[in-house]
Amino acid sequence: MRTWTRSLPLMGTLLAGALLVSLSFSTPSVGQDKKEEGKFLGAEKCKKCHEAKAKGNQFGKWKETKHAKAFEALATEDAKKFAKERGVEDPQKDEKCLKCHVTALGVPQERLDPKFDIKLGVQCESCHGTGDKHVKARMSAEDDEDEAAIHEQVKKEMPLPDPKELCSKCHNPESPTIEHSQYWDKENKVFLHEKAIKEIEHPNPKWKK
Repeated sequence: MRTWTRSLPLMGTLLAGALLVSLSFSTPSVGQDKKEEGKFLGAEKCKKCHEAKAKGNQFGKWKETKHAKAFEALATEDAKKFAKERGVEDPQKDEKCLKCHVTALGVPQERLDPKFDIKLGVQCESCHGTGDKHVKARMSAEDDEDEAAIHEQVKKEMPLPDPKELCSKCHNPESPTIEHSQYWDKENKVFLHEKAIKEIEHPNPKWKK
């Protein structure tokens, strides 16, 4: 057995469209699906193996996005004013806002790691799905695996949904701030997920697309 040292799959969809600034009133993202199985570990646990520059520093790139500050954004005076005008007293406590500003909202406690912190905003598992199986697989993997084999295995451990469908669950017309997003096509009423992804992609340079 070895320590978990492998990086997440090359995908560029982690936290796509990093512009959750105030409120989002749409459906939950993948990581918040109450029907999903698995355990949420939290971004801090991902950090242990995903902050190495040689492997892409996925954690560091996530920290720079507005997704990482999505929960904090709900505490700003602008967010509170915006929420109050729409009948929401405290956006940091109301599900209408939280469902697109945090990961694992409403998930049973037994599916959360003891150190999981919902206040870290839209975390890795909102897009990648629960990470417990991935961690176990990487810890028990053989040391002599080549990078191509690791990449294929990781994609199986944490299969990704269609980026367009994933992003659109929160970045859609139901979000009261969507019109202010630079990634929103006002004419066609669609979120430009491919453009947004380029701003936040976090590939492992050792892996091919």
